[in-house]
Amino acid sequence: MPTRTKKSPPPVRWRVAVVDLHGDLPRRHPDLANVKVSLTVKDPARIADHRDDLAPKRAFVDRKKAAKLRDALIVRLRDRGYTVNGNLEVYSLYVIELDPSAASDHRGYLYVGQTAIDPAIRVEQHRTGHWIRGKPAHSRTAHRLFVRRRPDMEPARVYFSREEGMRAESRLRRRLEARGYRVEGGTERLDQP
Repeated sequence: MPTRTKKSPPPVRWRVAVVDLHGDLPRRHPDLANVKVSLTVKDPARIADHRDDLAPKRAFVDRKKAAKLRDALIVRLRDRGYTVNGNLEVYSLYVIELDPSAASDHRGYLYVGQTAIDPAIRVEQHRTGHWIRGKPAHSRTAHRLFVRRRPDMEPARVYFSREEGMRAESRLRRRLEARGYRVEGGTERLDQP
């Protein structure tokens, strides 16, 4: 007599869902959506407000591979300016005027930085000599030679990734040096355009 074998259920297929969040929610960029990116075993096409234009089409049996794709998609969407999973972080540049007597052979002496917090707060941290867990979270040169913040020299634009902010900081440093200023900071990405 033949034995019956149970058929195993089909493997679970993991997908990445991108859902448009409506309402009066804050956004990193006013023209780009506020979205939630997550893993699901449901067919994303059946999820209300699913963004097919932003979501990958692939499905995975391996949850780790799906999670890796989800994480990469989150970074990619954030770098484009989307508000993803409630993260509102943007990067701004700031310029601090330093004591010009320390650079008498230049037009002036400046410090250039980039931050994900309010630039006014970050400048104040340099001025007061802010420490975190026993380590300085300020430029010692900017702290020692601080004169004032120079918002007139700062670009109004915000940057959606730390890397983009560091490149902009480097470009600002080079522009100010070309105008005859001695500049501290902004060296992390000097080798890249």
